[in-house]
Amino acid sequence: MALRLASFTVNGHESYGAVTDQGIVDLGRKLAKYPTLRDVLRAQAVGEARAAATGAADYQLKDVTMLPPIPQPEKNICVGINYPDRGAEYKDGPVRPPQKYPNLFMRVPTSLVGTGPAPHAPLATGGSRRLFWDPRFMVAGGPYTRIARDLSESWTATARLFPGVALVEERGAAGSDLVPHLTAEAGARWEGMRLSASLDLFYSQGRFDGYRAYGARISVSALDGRGAGSP
Repeated sequence: MALRLASFTVNGHESYGAVTDQGIVDLGRKLAKYPTLRDVLRAQAVGEARAAATGAADYQLKDVTMLPPIPQPEKNICVGINYPDRGAEYKDGPVRPPQKYPNLFMRVPTSLVGTGPAPHAPLATGGSRRLFWDPRFMVAGGPYTRIARDLSESWTATARLFPGVALVEERGAAGSDLVPHLTAEAGARWEGMRLSASLDLFYSQGRFDGYRAYGARISVSALDGRGAGSP
């Protein structure tokens, strides 16, 4: 049977134990030479913990407050997509091609909580609905202003400011959101006898409390004899 270890507080006292179907066996009391669960793992004493995880439960789960499994961790290295079929569980389907190695990512200690308590999310105050904002698609609309200035016979400098709203669908969230949207562009356009080319740098902010994107766009078109773009 798998050994399930947890850290918890009860009556103002912090300890750790083995979670069973009946409750929690207080291993901190039985294995006093290991003050915390981290000390058990560091001493490679899981076998001792397993042997001590017998007998009646000392506490019921409803009577304790769960903590992050390892108190005051030095680092948290997390593993994502950690078994072959994990990718198939995602909404967008399995990863193609299949991943040869799992994803690794870090978590700061203050981002972890035990089972039950809600995580403290300071960014979720002041109007933000979610900390995790991953847009699937965005459709933006609204008025815009454009400024163009001829630099020479062939070169033109352009700028555009595009405020409005965007309809956004987020991964893992039901429905869509209408969020403030602002795009600013600046670039240059060159026009010759047969070709025209333009380079635009843009900055886009899809919601004023976080999401930002920036990049560049290059376009080239052929001109007919009258200087107009060919169909």
